[in-house]
Amino acid sequence: MTLTWPPQLQALFDRLYNGYAELSPRDRRALAIGAAAVTLIPLLALWWQVTERNWGAQNRIAEKRSVLQQWNFSQPQWQASGLARIPLDLPLQQRLEAARNAAGLSAAAFRVTEQTPRSVLLQLDSADFSSTVALLGQMSAEGVSVESVALVAAARPGAVSGTLLLRGP
Repeated sequence: MTLTWPPQLQALFDRLYNGYAELSPRDRRALAIGAAAVTLIPLLALWWQVTERNWGAQNRIAEKRSVLQQWNFSQPQWQASGLARIPLDLPLQQRLEAARNAAGLSAAAFRVTEQTPRSVLLQLDSADFSSTVALLGQMSAEGVSVESVALVAAARPGAVSGTLLLRGP
């Protein structure tokens, strides 16, 4: 089977071939080196970028594994406090209230305002930070995501104040 080219493409190919044949050996080497450089430099840049992103992803995975180990280490404490026994069929606002009670956060430090049926605004006023993290960890395990956070350290050590917008599944 013979490959045939369209006439315009064959004419272009012939011109390039003849032009290359008329070059001196030195110019041919320079053209070959230039073509190799034009091909290899973008490939090396792409390889470098992929390698850098891979290293970054590996570092992020290691950090996430460390956080997960810390969460797993703390999970028996949360279960003992009742955080793992919250029914999933409750509305988001009621689940948060149940989680608040289980985490031991006072009602004065924790206020929930329903924004939509699937999202709530959680307002904290000098709430214990570790209990708040435990509560958010439990809610995250249930599919609740944090849409926005604005927290500041409260006057009392180990306490935070601010707002969180949570979106349920």
